[in-house]
Amino acid sequence: MCSTNSASCWNRKSGFSDISVRYRRHVPPLLLHFLVGLSFTNNALYPLYVQSAGGGPQVVGWFMATYYLAAILGRPLIGKALNRLGFKPVLLAGLLLIALTPALFVPVRYRWGYMFLIRLFQGLGFGAYFSAFFTLAAERAPAGRQTETVGIYGLPGMAANLIGPGLGEWIVRTRGLDTFFLILTGVGCLALGLALVVPAQSANRSLSGAVSFRRYRSLMLPFALSFLLAFAWAAPVMFLAPLAEIRHLRGFGLYFTTFALSGIIFRIWGRSWADRFGRRWVLLPAFLLYGAGMLLLAVSATLSPLLLAGIVVGAAHGLAFPAVTTLAYTLAPEDIRGSAMALSTGMLDLGGFSAGFFLGWVAAVWQVSLVFPVATLVAWTAAGLVALHLRTSPVSR
Repeated sequence: MCSTNSASCWNRKSGFSDISVRYRRHVPPLLLHFLVGLSFTNNALYPLYVQSAGGGPQVVGWFMATYYLAAILGRPLIGKALNRLGFKPVLLAGLLLIALTPALFVPVRYRWGYMFLIRLFQGLGFGAYFSAFFTLAAERAPAGRQTETVGIYGLPGMAANLIGPGLGEWIVRTRGLDTFFLILTGVGCLALGLALVVPAQSANRSLSGAVSFRRYRSLMLPFALSFLLAFAWAAPVMFLAPLAEIRHLRGFGLYFTTFALSGIIFRIWGRSWADRFGRRWVLLPAFLLYGAGMLLLAVSATLSPLLLAGIVVGAAHGLAFPAVTTLAYTLAPEDIRGSAMALSTGMLDLGGFSAGFFLGWVAAVWQVSLVFPVATLVAWTAAGLVALHLRTSPVSR
């Protein structure tokens, strides 16, 4: 019989096994993350909302970046709450905001102040949720298998990409944006209800995990990689829809479907690579692939190269995200791991925030297609940092 200890619930050869006993306790958080993933992946369609209200490319960038700004500003408080209260109260608070905010967009279209305010609360909700969820995943991981566990827990989010943006695009085209937002609120309410049955784990509730540069100095590499990963990832999320409109590419949501399918395959296939061979040896080729995928998006004039780009970027993201996410958690002192996870995911948000403003400026001053070569340079910069670290610290994993 599976005990409450996470390591005893994991079969080392096959991952989750014996569904009737060992898989049971993992089902609620996995289903929860799928539902949240349906809402999160449809961020790719929010530029259409901004454009419908008369906003141009730069306003799209500002609106998308506002989401990340809220998540960034809330991270210190979220980290302290995780250290002191555990993941469940933070998880529920984030889900409440995720559920409420989409419906609030319906009555405020054309009222820019309210639109941006709601977007701030939405970003805060997702920031709290992701910090809490991946802390939960890392806490449940057996020793030495954090990357594999976080990768498995992240799979439902990748699976949501298979249907989320494509279904959302169809709803917007056939039923309109108002229906789209109300459906997202319904999905958020389902997620909030499901979260109530997720058992609270005994968290590492330290009141003394003070933040200081000295304690976090060893985490500069994972923080930098988190920033660069999110910057590259944000380019298609923010600007693929406007590019598809310009190039008359119908079905652009299928990019996210191939992205998700490829990511799922590579995350399952390579789920143990980072723990076995070292995270940096996985991150180096992953960031190189990321850059290549962004170049494919830049030259996509038909659906075929767009789908190929989804496959390439999905493979890269499927390998890179769990490796980057767990790098900070495993390097951090035990009493500040909640804060380390919050700051690591906060750097993801900072990368997305920076991408929104900078890539929005690139799209407005030059053209939308140029945001993707910029994302290529960012991804290859991350690969260069990893290569440099491999050269200077060959023993570190």
